[in-house]
Amino acid sequence: MYYAGYMAFQNVVVGGQTRDGSDATNELSHMVLTCTKNLKLYQPSIAARVYSQSPPEYLATIAEVIKAGTGFPAIHFDDVTIKMLLSLGVKLEDARDYCIAGCVEPSVSGVFYRWTEVCYANFPSAIEFALTNGVQAITGKKLGIETGDPAEIKTFREFEYAVKAQLKNLIDVAAIATHVAQQVHRDILPKPLASSLMASCVENGMSLMRGGAKYNSGPGIIFAGTADYADSMAAVKRVVFEEQKISMHELCKALADNFEGHKQIHKWLKAAPKYGNGDEYVDIFAKDIIDFTSLELQKQKTLYAHMALGTLPVSSHVPQGLNIGALPSGRKSKATLADGISPSQGNDVLGPTAVIKSVDTINQEASTAGVLHNMKITPELLEGSRAVNNFIALLRTHDQLGGGQIQFNCVERDTLLSAQKSPDEYRSLMVRVAGYSAFFVELCKEIQDEIISRTPQRALM
Repeated sequence: MYYAGYMAFQNVVVGGQTRDGSDATNELSHMVLTCTKNLKLYQPSIAARVYSQSPPEYLATIAEVIKAGTGFPAIHFDDVTIKMLLSLGVKLEDARDYCIAGCVEPSVSGVFYRWTEVCYANFPSAIEFALTNGVQAITGKKLGIETGDPAEIKTFREFEYAVKAQLKNLIDVAAIATHVAQQVHRDILPKPLASSLMASCVENGMSLMRGGAKYNSGPGIIFAGTADYADSMAAVKRVVFEEQKISMHELCKALADNFEGHKQIHKWLKAAPKYGNGDEYVDIFAKDIIDFTSLELQKQKTLYAHMALGTLPVSSHVPQGLNIGALPSGRKSKATLADGISPSQGNDVLGPTAVIKSVDTINQEASTAGVLHNMKITPELLEGSRAVNNFIALLRTHDQLGGGQIQFNCVERDTLLSAQKSPDEYRSLMVRVAGYSAFFVELCKEIQDEIISRTPQRALM
């Protein structure tokens, strides 16, 4: 469930810059992209590097591939990605030569080692624990720390302090588990083959598990629910403390009841500003929590470096949502969390430019383990030369505003609805599932098999 069917995660990268900063786009870049459009294979993943000097013809080819509905390529912007690597001590010429490992994780072939995903977490858990004094709503277990009775909180600043205290504790617990896991891998599960493929390990005779790579980073904690966090914090600030429509006690009661019998409260919370619409009131919370978490993780030393932040939850935002109760954003208990730094499902209502404005409020270079932004568009948005030029302008603006990564599902809503009813008739339909693409019919079967495997036999009779 966390990977929606485990993938090989092989990644082919085109475009970008050379080690000396020149344009790396060439005929082969176009050939790889064209093959992707024509063959429609879901592996290997295709990543297209883009920077200020990327040729318009190259960007037009990218648009053609996206319009084909393959879910490829994922677009990585050099400015932010190179900053990520520079902040980790990577030399400029090596940083310019970056590739993509796994889904969206920046790396440098042969010299850079990072265990990207040591732990999955989510930001809304910290809000839930602050509102329950450390108790997980779904299970009733005491998993957080005691930050006090939420009904006694008098100001929004106090509430925000309690939330961040819960998040800091979550990070501390994850760091302890990380140290244990790293030591076990070092002592029991060495990586001789991987070490042999690292030039620096071969040169100094030291394995990856002993810090033999030229550059070491992480491990990384991968967070989901950035938008859920921002939406919830904005709702509490607006509805509880500014407009004073409800008290903290009434908020906690409505959440505990999953909004049953609290229709008006749910309506007020849903009406609060939502991330993804270019509204600074709510967007600032997304920026703040990314900055806060990144700095907290940098304080956590690991065997060879320090912990890193990643906002690329693959498909873990779905099962993680099953463990989170109702949230002040208006999201109901067990509903799917927002993936990566994308808006919560259905909350972005002002179009792609507003989404870009919200997403680029975040300092995306802080997510040094990788950043993920999914956007859904319809094929009509890429129909004709004018539409393609508008799309290219969107990409260039995203780059200029500080975008790190973006990937698109380009498919009609009616097609997806029809495919849900008759998946066997859409065997070549691919959808972008977090960091990679998968054939729709295979994805449906995996989900079906997972549901059956988790359902008691008596319920299937």
